[in-house]
Amino acid sequence: MFVLGCVACCRLGLLDWSLLLLCSIFGTSMKEPSVSLGPTPAPVFLTKLWVLMEDPANCDMIAWNTNGQTFSILDEQRFTKEILPRYFKHSNLSSFIRQLNMYGFRKVMSLENGLVKSESAIEFQHPFFKKGRPELLEHIKRKVNSVKTEDAHLSQDNLQKVINELKVLQNGQSNMDFKLDTMRREN
Repeated sequence: MFVLGCVACCRLGLLDWSLLLLCSIFGTSMKEPSVSLGPTPAPVFLTKLWVLMEDPANCDMIAWNTNGQTFSILDEQRFTKEILPRYFKHSNLSSFIRQLNMYGFRKVMSLENGLVKSESAIEFQHPFFKKGRPELLEHIKRKVNSVKTEDAHLSQDNLQKVINELKVLQNGQSNMDFKLDTMRREN
């Protein structure tokens, strides 16, 4: 069940809809309980992304497509200068896109989703990030970097191969040294 608002925000007169939405997504505010989206609260990055997407003041810089299945960054420069510092404490678009990728968002390369694109528009999609469906946020999980574990395993295998090759070379060197000493004694 999704309910906007929390007791603490209302008591303090903080009726800004984005703050109320943020409180309801996090499930808590000002150390007082509120209704959350579900059993698992959404990560902070996703919550902030949801709030900025729902803020009508941002619609000329970032917006849902017509069917609400994807969103586009419409004005990269303004988005970077105005929105990123306000919501994420940085103004690095590459970092923002990297975060999207870590949560499984994919860049959309087609025109069939209904949003007219300009040259600078960048469109993203995630199966659980849909307009009007904040309860789906809890299903979006940050990717676990299994490549590093795999790389470490491969590195261990490679290290063992190098050690074995080194032993072979050392044995060969010892054998060559022995033969060289033998030849010197004979001459």
